[in-house]
Amino acid sequence: MGKIRDVQRSKIYKAENEVQLGRRLETVQEMQAFCDAITRSRWWRNRWPHISHIEVRDGRGRRSATGYQAGGLIKRNGVIKMPSWSRNELTVLHEISHVVSISWGEPDHGRLFARNYLALVTRFLSKQHGTQLRRAYRKYRVKWNKKRS
Repeated sequence: MGKIRDVQRSKIYKAENEVQLGRRLETVQEMQAFCDAITRSRWWRNRWPHISHIEVRDGRGRRSATGYQAGGLIKRNGVIKMPSWSRNELTVLHEISHVVSISWGEPDHGRLFARNYLALVTRFLSKQHGTQLRRAYRKYRVKWNKKRS
């Protein structure tokens, strides 16, 4: 069985380009502090209690930022790798969304990712950023709501 086609990838990137980036986070330490504040929040623990930590790694030399889960079956940690160009709050939240949205049978930028990304942006950037992203989702026809049965 092959990899599921990621039909929303370009739509997500187009939508993201219409949202303000938030603060520039120059160093791994600044990005780590941002991630730590998120994963220590009650909001986070209520949604993803199985992911207790996200490790930020320097992504210099990489073309793209990346986010994934690592660890055991019960407790998992996230890892994000951030090249210099990607070091802003919005892109960090994009990669965190990949960490929490990994699901068998779901494309990398599928409904689950889009829904989680919108929630993270609204919560940890601002409601205004969330509104910008929601409008851009509508404009580019990004699917983020749960499928109706």
